[in-house]
Amino acid sequence: MTTMQKLTAPSLLLLLLVIYTATASETAPSPAADADISPAPSPADSDEHFLKTCVAKFTDECGNQVFRGVFLHAAVTGPCCKNLVGVGRRCHDGLVRRIYEADERRVREGNRGSGGAVNEKHVARILPRSEKVWSDCVRIGVAPGRVLPARVRWLP
Repeated sequence: MTTMQKLTAPSLLLLLLVIYTATASETAPSPAADADISPAPSPADSDEHFLKTCVAKFTDECGNQVFRGVFLHAAVTGPCCKNLVGVGRRCHDGLVRRIYEADERRVREGNRGSGGAVNEKHVARILPRSEKVWSDCVRIGVAPGRVLPARVRWLP
């Protein structure tokens, strides 16, 4: 097992969120930097808080399965579909977009920075696979409160 496969999904998503935040374009210093008044939180701060809350809603196993389903084209079980649908579409889309944007930026910058090389074709397939994982979970009838047999699987 590689180091990436050993990481739990919340840990991996949080790591990618930190990498994205660290590599985000720099902003100009606030004019209020010298004042005693603290600036209002930026939308990026609330977005980061929202995404951290989303990560916390996944079980370790299901976060891993959904991540691998979207980014590595792996299977997602019925119980993990239930977890994904329970987490919600907004969380799913937000987490995928955050990782997608970081990968897309690395492709534009020639794969400089931390992590392995990112293939442009791989990045182009992320959003359609994300949509497929979500729609397959919804299509097989997983809704919050509904229980599916543990063996329900599909290959995206």
